[in-house]
Amino acid sequence: MTNTYRLKNLSKLMYLDTRKADYNDGINFNFRIPDFQLKDLAKMKVDTVSAYGVTTGQHITIKGGGIEYKMNHYYNSDRSGLPTLYMGTLSNNINEKSFEAELILPPQTINTITLNISKSIDGTALANDEYFIVCLVFSEVDTQTYVEIKAQQY
Repeated sequence: MTNTYRLKNLSKLMYLDTRKADYNDGINFNFRIPDFQLKDLAKMKVDTVSAYGVTTGQHITIKGGGIEYKMNHYYNSDRSGLPTLYMGTLSNNINEKSFEAELILPPQTINTITLNISKSIDGTALANDEYFIVCLVFSEVDTQTYVEIKAQQY
């Protein structure tokens, strides 16, 4: 019998709480994190967003910075220079996604991540009593480990 193998996928979650940012000005939140190494190409996207103290029905935009990404796999028509990771509307602490991007990341060591979070389309800053917890998921392929693909019976 012949076996079929595929490369193993590695997924890592990172939760960033805006109350625990090293620096924030109400829009930009800088997080210093322990060295986080990507050994091969990886994908990064926003998995979940939890909002607290924010009025429902508001539009939010999350942009990311401090990480290298493949620019030829992403296009953004706004002039901020930061890639848009997520856009959505708040509805009773459940966010309705209207846009979500997946960035392709080259091998790198990440030790700082900046999230640019703004309310409404005009880029309003968060108030002092408003905060977000953003979960980022990093998926990379482990080029050293193969996993057997087993046939499924239906």
